[in-house]
Amino acid sequence: AGTGRSGGTSSAPAPAPAPLRPNLTVMLINESGNPGAAEAYGSVLAQIGYKVLSIAQRANTGSGDRKTVITYSPGKEAQARALARRIPGDKVLAASRDLPAEAVVIIR
Repeated sequence: AGTGRSGGTSSAPAPAPAPLRPNLTVMLINESGNPGAAEAYGSVLAQIGYKVLSIAQRANTGSGDRKTVITYSPGKEAQARALARRIPGDKVLAASRDLPAEAVVIIR
């Protein structure tokens, strides 16, 4: 008995594109009110290849918005989006000039 297949070419799916390497310098600022949150994120990000330049704690002076803000240098949007996928919760991304790192993450 046959298999019902013809001897044609394979229709295997194309391989997924390679993920962006985490070649981004990052500054983390914890405004979440959860002590140690920035350190925890920084540890994980460093383990997967991000260069964490600094980690800071500060009071949330915002309007009560709980979205994490990821600000990135011009030309680094793709890397910032890849970084955002590594951080849980709602996020806002925005480009900005004159940052102390290629990406600044304010954890809220």
